[in-house]
Amino acid sequence: MQTSPLAPAPPLAAEELTVERGGVRVLDRVSFTAGPGCLMGVVGPNGAGKSTLFNVIVSLLPPTDGQVLVHGKSIDETRGMVAYVPQHERVNWRLPMSAWDVVLQGRTRRVGWFRRPRREDRDLAEDALNQVGMWDRRRSLVGELSGGQRQRVFVARALAQEADILLLDEAFSGVDIASQEELVSVLTELRDGGHTILMSSHDINHLAHYCDECLCLNCHVCACGAPQDVLTPEVLTEMYGPFGMVPGHGHGLAGDDHGHHH
Repeated sequence: MQTSPLAPAPPLAAEELTVERGGVRVLDRVSFTAGPGCLMGVVGPNGAGKSTLFNVIVSLLPPTDGQVLVHGKSIDETRGMVAYVPQHERVNWRLPMSAWDVVLQGRTRRVGWFRRPRREDRDLAEDALNQVGMWDRRRSLVGELSGGQRQRVFVARALAQEADILLLDEAFSGVDIASQEELVSVLTELRDGGHTILMSSHDINHLAHYCDECLCLNCHVCACGAPQDVLTPEVLTEMYGPFGMVPGHGHGLAGDDHGHHH
């Protein structure tokens, strides 16, 4: 893709990203770009490489080949610009941490582990909690919060980190519809403010409703673009197989108002 020398590099670009684990190709030459102010859904079957892709983007896993560029620079040069909101099942909720403690963690990268947070850090944490509508629950232990509230606290931690790219892994699993709607409204507001957000989900219909773009993944990129352009029968077959059950895809995309009520 030719870009003019004046055009700024996209916030996030994967170039020919390949990951092999134990002789198996988990990701095969994955290339895509995500622009500023974009909410991109990452869809595909279990084992499609969605979590692997996120792990590579946040430097938790080295690629076998290819590279990820953040604002045109290598991920080593841009640590902290990408924030990861993990699947909430994978977190130890027994830790006696309050929502406030979790969000302040987003500042440790800037502050250093052993320095006391400054006024500026506390202000950023407060702003972040307000942005996700969780300021009134700041003293609650994370273990006492609902799945959706925890996700919003993790988004607040990402904001306190001053990251402009957010990755959310299966943000909706185990979260009720009302909380999903709250999370979506937080994310669309962030997108409108210029953030780049990638969100993996099993529920294609859900993503198709509010994502600007969909990255369809099955170890390789099956398609990437506006949901109405890429979620075609051909692409769905390439992702899920000819008889594959497409999650959350009961009655086709058109007009199916799946769990989406205002």
